[in-house]
Amino acid sequence: MDRRDLSMDIVRQLKDINNDTGQFVAGILSDDISREDQITFALRLVRLAEHIKERAQSTAGMVIEGGIVDDGDSGLTRYLELLNRDSLLAPVAGVLAAQSIVPQARTLAEDRGIRCVVVDYDELRGIPSTELRLF
Repeated sequence: MDRRDLSMDIVRQLKDINNDTGQFVAGILSDDISREDQITFALRLVRLAEHIKERAQSTAGMVIEGGIVDDGDSGLTRYLELLNRDSLLAPVAGVLAAQSIVPQARTLAEDRGIRCVVVDYDELRGIPSTELRLF
């Protein structure tokens, strides 16, 4: 499944789960839900989590020079537009986070209302920098 199909599947699953959550919570609170229904709902959540993890790990064909994700801002824009169509989710805002962002991508993303953040992956992982710094 490609990233776009996976994204659409995640959105569909979120909508389905969102529609059933109220009934599930009511059943749990009133102790009026079968063991099988609890397991079925839990498995739906697990399947959703697996798809989200798969999408997050999928970068095939998207990395280009400079560490910026090719079409990252365009893909994020499409994804935000899709999520904002759902009145239960809207408004949704986006953040383009990368180790480096080329000026053209930053300008395009910011023009679309997407915030840009440069992150140091090693620092996030807790790996000490070998670069000499005063502070």
